[in-house]
Amino acid sequence: MKSFATVVASEMTRMPPARPHTYNDFDLAAVRDVIGERPDVLLELVMLANKVGGEQMAEVNASAAARDLARLRFAAHNLRNTLTFLHATKAMAVAERVESLATHHEYVIPSELLMQLNVAFEDVLADLSYFFQFES
Repeated sequence: MKSFATVVASEMTRMPPARPHTYNDFDLAAVRDVIGERPDVLLELVMLANKVGGEQMAEVNASAAARDLARLRFAAHNLRNTLTFLHATKAMAVAERVESLATHHEYVIPSELLMQLNVAFEDVLADLSYFFQFES
């Protein structure tokens, strides 16, 4: 999984598109409603959420690989909370599905669902990277 810093660095050489960016899974308006128009506060909160979210995503992957359902449920729940804070509704819904399967003692969490969660989380990081490069 790429870190936020890696995503930002890889995007630094790219020019912004001629058309407005469509965020995959980051509701900038909703986040601004919560914290206002303070880019410094937004940056600090999102960097914290990125660090914590990255650790939580790694914990989801590790607990799924270990087939530890209690640990997976807790990790998915924590990740869902972080994604909720970011108003990342698509990724949050996938994390919620993983949490639900682990809660109901599904012994096989589909690898496709875990891959979907990883991709959704990467989309959130890409959206945040775009925002901080071109809109903050």
